[in-house]
Amino acid sequence: PPSNKSPQYTFPDPDLLTSLVDLYFTEVNCFSPVLHRPTFERKLAEKLHLRDHRFAGTLLMVCSLGARHSDDPRVLVEGETTTRHSAGYKWYSQVSVIPKHLDYKPDLYELQTITLSVIYLIVVFSSVGVSWNQLGFGLRRAQDVGAHRRNLHPHSTSQNEEWKRVFWVLLCLEWQYGTVTGRPLAMHDQDFDQDLPLECDDEYWDLPEPLDFKQPKNKPSEISASDIFYFIHYAKLLEIQAAVTNTIYSPRKPKDLYGRPSQPTDAENIMAFDSALNSWLLKVPDHLRWDPKRKNRLHLKQSALLYTAYYNVQILVHRPYIPAPLEASVPGAHPSLAICTNAARSCARIFDAQDKAGIPADAHMLHMAFTAGIVLLLNVWSGKRSGFPYNSSKELENVHKCLKLERTVEQR
Repeated sequence: PPSNKSPQYTFPDPDLLTSLVDLYFTEVNCFSPVLHRPTFERKLAEKLHLRDHRFAGTLLMVCSLGARHSDDPRVLVEGETTTRHSAGYKWYSQVSVIPKHLDYKPDLYELQTITLSVIYLIVVFSSVGVSWNQLGFGLRRAQDVGAHRRNLHPHSTSQNEEWKRVFWVLLCLEWQYGTVTGRPLAMHDQDFDQDLPLECDDEYWDLPEPLDFKQPKNKPSEISASDIFYFIHYAKLLEIQAAVTNTIYSPRKPKDLYGRPSQPTDAENIMAFDSALNSWLLKVPDHLRWDPKRKNRLHLKQSALLYTAYYNVQILVHRPYIPAPLEASVPGAHPSLAICTNAARSCARIFDAQDKAGIPADAHMLHMAFTAGIVLLLNVWSGKRSGFPYNSSKELENVHKCLKLERTVEQR
């Protein structure tokens, strides 16, 4: 950066700092793996944050996100006692996420800081309106440094993998929340060729050659807190979601060189996306398949996020073809409503199972709960209009499961 003046940061007390970093990695990074834990903790132990303000900014973002999961009163803004909405803000507010000068290429710390800031804003405000500009800025900075392009070096390095991780987390946030808000996506699949992160947990990065970056075949990430396996399958699902958004929800349909529409029919689109979703579902590894009785709490929560996201993409595919209430008079005549309703019910059951297991709801599930609840209400209304015998109490019970998740997230 052109400025030689380093900001004066205030860090948490040493014991709280250690706790917040651990909470970040156990509650946040295992879903959005921006950082490599061994590398980050090594730099922290070397007190790099006292010498390098760029790493210090990344550390403060880590603290702000860890604070969202802490019950320590020191994470709150002074004077707040009735709610926990300010948790972490005292550290987040110190960092200037958008630099004043843009005539230099960003480094890894800058992109990590931007990405963590976007996650914080989404979690705190439960709205992407505040974070949308930062997200777009982060993607542009990633393109500026070439993070969206494949590295031609045949051997992986820790730094290469960190660049891949931060780019893919940014891209997944773009795909996920661009769809939620109905905004056009800034990056499409033809705009990048960066590989997905390696299917290798953090602990196997820094081993001597040829063992480095080699995940043992008999260990499908059952212990690791990073669990990059979840994120890779999540990214592949969001790639399908982005294709749905660009195909079904695009305001202008693609044309050939002569200006003629080249869009497949609705039936062809639905068939293609249903097939892609089925193929994705078959490839989910055993330890991430939905099982409400799963003992591993991390994998249970990852599985819940993965499957609710899957059902939401299913709803996204079929939602435009849900008939108007006056058209929904013949049972079975409109399969899209039935498919969306079944997907919404599945989401509600997952929310309920997660709640009964004592696993805190995740803010990233808010829009999923909202979508599922609306679909269920549409089914209730169409059932009442149809004149056929219909028991809405069961459906309303599922709606309340969605509302319960939203109320739980609201407390933080």
